[in-house]
Amino acid sequence: MQAILTRYQLRPRRRLSQHFLVDPRQADRIADALEASPGDVVLEIGSGLGALTLPLARRARWVVAIERDASLASALADILVSHGLRPTVDLVVADALRLPLTHLKELVASARHEPGTVPRPQARVLVAGNLPYGITSPLLLWLVDEPGWHRAVVMVQKEVADRLAAAPSTPAYGSLTVAVATRCRVRPLFDVSRRCFFPVPEVDSTVLQLEPLPRQLAPEERRRLEQVLRAAFGQRRKTLRNALRSLTPDPAKVQAILDRAGVDGALRGEALEPERLLDLARAWAAIDGRP
Repeated sequence: MQAILTRYQLRPRRRLSQHFLVDPRQADRIADALEASPGDVVLEIGSGLGALTLPLARRARWVVAIERDASLASALADILVSHGLRPTVDLVVADALRLPLTHLKELVASARHEPGTVPRPQARVLVAGNLPYGITSPLLLWLVDEPGWHRAVVMVQKEVADRLAAAPSTPAYGSLTVAVATRCRVRPLFDVSRRCFFPVPEVDSTVLQLEPLPRQLAPEERRRLEQVLRAAFGQRRKTLRNALRSLTPDPAKVQAILDRAGVDGALRGEALEPERLLDLARAWAAIDGRP
């Protein structure tokens, strides 16, 4: 990795949380876990210098690789050419969080068929990536709210993985746990040592598999759930009866929300399973009566 950085006159940028995976065995494990077939399209978030892009491109039909750092994307283009893989990878220089979703959908749609052939709308869209530490949570929330993908295998810092797998009434359980659990099934696959990266980060990582739930939340449900989570976890020691007053100062409305959801107002938000917090969000929407 240091030789590649030197060749292209690059250096890791702390501001962008750049830690490059340098263990090809771990990259192969991630690519294998994605279970991409020659008919699939893979969206890779944060391609860096291609540690994961290369094994993905060897397994999938097409890879749409998003990389925020233009200098890295330029170097990756050369690396792909040297491995004979450039024709199967569409490099996009963009911040995934700011990439217009319409543009993303166009890229994925165009990758579903070869030029001059009939489009194959049945091709699966898979997602992979080594998510930058500094923006892991926003990227996860962006991903789970974007429909149309079949499976995701992503690497996150172990602390975030622990939060996603946390049980109610534990310190790691919080709004991120619930926001993701109400959209996806999350399964930790394996840990990756910090020594597999350059430069070496201060934490280890975990690879997760995510699969969208059969029923996805409507935009209004997502908005109401976000409001309930902000109230329930904003001050964790408050009971729900007191916490929900940030939604409405009317005690009668608060009690109506609790009654409709069948939730004990003496409990704290952290004690509820994700589905019960979603019940509160739906009750809040019904009681409030505003779009």
